[in-house]
Amino acid sequence: MVHDEKPKNALSRRRECYEAHVKVRSFAKDLLTWQTKREEIERMNAGGRKGEDKDDDEMKKRKRNEKYERQKKKLYPTQRSLESRKVELLDELIFPSMANLTVLLEAIAKGPFASKMFEDDLKGLFFSEHLIKEAYKIEEGDKKGKVHPVELAPPVLARFIEAVCATMPLPDPRLVVLDIMQHSVFNWIQEPAGIKFHAKFDDLTFAINKMVPDIGSARSWTTLLSLEGYKQLKSDFHVDHRPALF
Repeated sequence: MVHDEKPKNALSRRRECYEAHVKVRSFAKDLLTWQTKREEIERMNAGGRKGEDKDDDEMKKRKRNEKYERQKKKLYPTQRSLESRKVELLDELIFPSMANLTVLLEAIAKGPFASKMFEDDLKGLFFSEHLIKEAYKIEEGDKKGKVHPVELAPPVLARFIEAVCATMPLPDPRLVVLDIMQHSVFNWIQEPAGIKFHAKFDDLTFAINKMVPDIGSARSWTTLLSLEGYKQLKSDFHVDHRPALF
């Protein structure tokens, strides 16, 4: 069979879709495998300790503990390898990616012409067009009005925020993230771009006298509730191993 269409090269493929770097995907897979094995060892040890009888002699308890330590020791080489790969991954890909994205978005936000140039690209980056279409397609079916579209097919931005909240080593991490978002929304709603949003309401008095103060109150509450998280951040940052120079 003769194919008229030439195979697409890697560059053209990247232009129509994107995915995590192969190093990140490989590391994530190995990390989850190691974590699953580590959790299984802990469950078995907890189950053994729970089943201990008061009359169990010290020999049985010692053997149980020795078995537990042997199982953990078998995973040490994998753990050390992951820790080494983690540093390489963060230095080579993750931290530079955050810097690149932040600097670019700040530049785009400076004016309407740059924003217009990147409008479709940012929609694709944060919301993924096919996921949004799929979400509303499902929402229009049997689940119409019952589930928010974002819950049906979470866009990339939603997945990122959820992952940040789930992994942030802070007390009340969701409140810290929410406080940052509330602060941004509150500032935006008072700027010229945000004030245009008020025109969506037939009664501008409602927008100015009710909506804006309510958003301000929500911001105050999240700031108050997230104070412990901010304190933890301050105490954790004794040494900044990767200072942000941008």
